[in-house]
Amino acid sequence: MKYLSAILMTLFLMSETVAQRDTAYEEVMSQLLEDNLGEIEESEIADEIEELLDNPIDINNASQEELLRIPLLDNRRAVAIIRYRKSHGGFDNKNELFLVPELNDKIARWISYFITIAPATESVNIFSYSKITLRSRIQSDLQLRRAYTENKFAGNRLKSYNRILYYGNYFSAGILTDKDPGEKSYTDFISGFIQINTKTFLNKIILGNYIIEAGGGLILWSPYNYRKGSEVIIPISNFRNRSKPYKSSGEYGYLSGAAASLSSGIIEFTPFLSLKKIDASLDSTGNINSFRYDGYHRSSTELAVNSNTKEFTYGALIKINPLENLTVGLTTVAYQYDRDIASLALRKIQNHSINFVYVNSLINVNGETAMFKNHLSSITSIVFTPVEDMKIGFSYRNYSPGFYSVTGNSFGENMNSKNEKGFYCSVEANTRFGLFSVYYDIYYFPNVKNNFPSKGKDFLMTYKYKLNKTNGLYLLYKNESSEKLSDKETYPFLEPQSRRRYRIELTNFFRDRIRFKTRFEYVRFFSASKKENGFLIYQDARYKPFENLTVYARIVFFDTDSYDSRLYVYENDLEGLLTNGLMYGEGIKWYLLIKYIIKEFSISLKYSELYKPFEDKLGSGYSEIGGNTDNRISFQIDYALK
Repeated sequence: MKYLSAILMTLFLMSETVAQRDTAYEEVMSQLLEDNLGEIEESEIADEIEELLDNPIDINNASQEELLRIPLLDNRRAVAIIRYRKSHGGFDNKNELFLVPELNDKIARWISYFITIAPATESVNIFSYSKITLRSRIQSDLQLRRAYTENKFAGNRLKSYNRILYYGNYFSAGILTDKDPGEKSYTDFISGFIQINTKTFLNKIILGNYIIEAGGGLILWSPYNYRKGSEVIIPISNFRNRSKPYKSSGEYGYLSGAAASLSSGIIEFTPFLSLKKIDASLDSTGNINSFRYDGYHRSSTELAVNSNTKEFTYGALIKINPLENLTVGLTTVAYQYDRDIASLALRKIQNHSINFVYVNSLINVNGETAMFKNHLSSITSIVFTPVEDMKIGFSYRNYSPGFYSVTGNSFGENMNSKNEKGFYCSVEANTRFGLFSVYYDIYYFPNVKNNFPSKGKDFLMTYKYKLNKTNGLYLLYKNESSEKLSDKETYPFLEPQSRRRYRIELTNFFRDRIRFKTRFEYVRFFSASKKENGFLIYQDARYKPFENLTVYARIVFFDTDSYDSRLYVYENDLEGLLTNGLMYGEGIKWYLLIKYIIKEFSISLKYSELYKPFEDKLGSGYSEIGGNTDNRISFQIDYALK
């Protein structure tokens, strides 16, 4: 069966076109984001996916760390790819992925999007490869929000983004500018980097903006990390120890200065330094009351806190490979501020951690323990592969209420490495009857407002089945139970609440040029004081009349009793943007997205509209719109020169 899959894969890859690249981007984005909760517009993960699709990894020369850049690829599978490569003298073509025992057909096809094949012994000339990409994007609401009618913001309502990137064999660089709606300067945020890869003792140097990902993210990680969702195994097996350039427009969670990676034998040493100004709200004594992470500099209040605090960061990451299947990481980091943090009564934050990953063909074990002062936080996970196409995962986290980290972003309910205990178990089984994914997570917050401890639990089950060559079925059930502190100040109490979601989705393909997706989703919200319902139904279509033209369209009808029974829907958007739209109340949301490719140019245009017929205003505060329609237009042009 493996060899038959390999032959079919060869035929499939011979017909690769621009269309496949677009299809891959859409598939990857929806897979990673579809069931992540929250209204987000995140670019970092989109930037990473784009870079991998446009600059695929050479699978014959890639290290384990480089392979782990591929989304949903864990340490066990990365080790299996390297083992196969060593024993077979490298990969001759992509279809050989189907012959790696630890890769099922789904994962092999997925990995093929992000790799290229080069001879294992190929000598690379410094000038043999170079590529420049340029991107310019503008977005604007067509309705005036209250901030503009009352002149509360310093700038206009345009959102602007411009970026240039250069890739070479040993050198890469980039710079971007970003302006949010309401900001005055089109260079309100500027970010850039230079990376030099030497392939010597000094592996890598990064100058400018960068991020450090250490272990499971207890003290250092990028602004984006995998959350609980339909990918039930990856969130607890996503351990890394690396530095990488920061290429996104989010204005928090990165370092700015220099990082270098030096290696000798089984040890890799990465020291780093950073100095930057950050936004912070100050109290009456001039101490830091809170850090501001939204990056907005529009109103007089926001401008008053713009870059008013200095942050000096230094530290080191040490990665040790004492055995082929074992990686140990040691991390230390210190953040020094020019004024006290009021809640901690200190100016310097220090964290230390140790992490490990052990993998073989049957098991993946990882863990991290981190320290702040005398407070410890830890997470330990294990993933079994008892039989082919089945994984069983368990994870236990114990985050101290007194723990504090500046750029931590770890697995859990709140993703902040503090004040949480939890046990997570999951199963993923790819059978001839379809793909089953299940997780159960129970968690406990030892200390919340007014010293009320609270608890909760989540259960999710999904089922994906390919009915035939052109039709697919997807089912989802999720039950979230938690406790919320009441608003009553005299006699506060914890109020149990529950949200249950039910989803059915059908996908239909017609002659490879038309794809329809139909979804119905229902939510039920329970608490001691109220019971609510909500539903949505949408029809989504993708049409490719020509190889260089793609049209996406969707219409969503939704009706929920209130915000408590809200629903989220992932949207196709301009490349580089990820959008999980929030739906509550009663209304219609629709959009039209057109992408046209002309040689090295790609042009994208999107119009979206939200209509709530029974409302006389939308939003609140400065974001309030008079009327019942909220619409936006977005335009983007990309250019790639090789």
